[in-house]
Amino acid sequence: ESIKGQINDMKLQRKSGLWDAKIRTAKEKNKILSAFAVVIASLIQEKSQADFAISLSNNLLLSYQLLDDIADFQSDYAEGNNTALLCKINAHHSLGVRRLLLDEVIISGTMKNMVEIILKTLKKNISMLDNYHFINKEGNAYNYFKHLLAGVEGLSKLIEQYQEHPGLRKVLIRSIDKQIRIVCQST
Repeated sequence: ESIKGQINDMKLQRKSGLWDAKIRTAKEKNKILSAFAVVIASLIQEKSQADFAISLSNNLLLSYQLLDDIADFQSDYAEGNNTALLCKINAHHSLGVRRLLLDEVIISGTMKNMVEIILKTLKKNISMLDNYHFINKEGNAYNYFKHLLAGVEGLSKLIEQYQEHPGLRKVLIRSIDKQIRIVCQST
């Protein structure tokens, strides 16, 4: 399925729109990595721990794929790779300027939609970690998820402010761009 996902992703790269198909291929193309979680899960005796490993991996991979699309939005645009983030904007020659392009993906709603999916998957992972007794909640992995969630929540709030206060967009676009770099650097 991973290869099929990669092939579908390549077929969709030059097509605009198709939000659902692009999100589906984002999940599919990481199936090879999910297979490792299945292998690990098969070695775990307790079914709940095995299910936990698979679900955690799938959520994490989707979050990372979408964060990668956000991190690379400018180069993806320049290369004509029409990712889920870029699928609803109209191509303009002037959009080569990073902040103009960022403005378009925020106004189109795709940035907000992607950030909502990322928040949902990260919150689900943290909830799963909270509910499993074998997880060290003082450990680096747990703190990493909490830190990443806080960064994405900050990005979400900035996007909301940007959409609600057009007069502040010039200032907010810089903050959003900075927050994107911070969050994506941590992945």
